[in-house]
Amino acid sequence: MPRKIAVVVGSIRRNSINLKLAKALAGLAPKDLDCEFVKIDDLPLFNQDCDRNPPPQVERIKAQIIAASGLLFVTPEHNRSLPTALKNVLDWVSRPFGPETPPASPGPPSA
Repeated sequence: MPRKIAVVVGSIRRNSINLKLAKALAGLAPKDLDCEFVKIDDLPLFNQDCDRNPPPQVERIKAQIIAASGLLFVTPEHNRSLPTALKNVLDWVSRPFGPETPPASPGPPSA
């Protein structure tokens, strides 16, 4: 059974160089790795008021991460920091609510 890798591209630009790089890396992956791209461009801005009832997009992303054997982040640098879209993903998936919350540690390895 192939191992699943959740691929998070930190840029939401349609013609992102990082997306092209992520696709190239996925194409070079061994046959026993299934690279699944995590869609982040439809994620609403983080709102702590939604902790108890998160939007479906958040639940979808958390499920993808929980099901993965590992995470691959392919991201640009924006003003010497993380891109806003990636920070938003990290804010949502790190929230401690419910049984579907990815464990803080240990969890899937990431690169």
